[in-house]
Amino acid sequence: MFNVQTGTIMLQKNDKLILTSDGVTDNLTSDEILKNSKDAMTIALAAHTRSKTQSFRSTPDDVTVFLGVI
Repeated sequence: MFNVQTGTIMLQKNDKLILTSDGVTDNLTSDEILKNSKDAMTIALAAHTRSKTQSFRSTPDDVTVFLGVI
């Protein structure tokens, strides 16, 4: 079952839109994603690195990131 929500947000110039797979959000907190939001590769690498550790938050999974700058 899916929980789909829709809505409208106002974006401004230089806002970032980050879409990720659960492989990212399972391995990184929202704060860690924002801290690594320089580019999509930085987020993906941080999630991939965490997934290979023995951390309580590490989960082996695929990692997909889309980062768009408005």
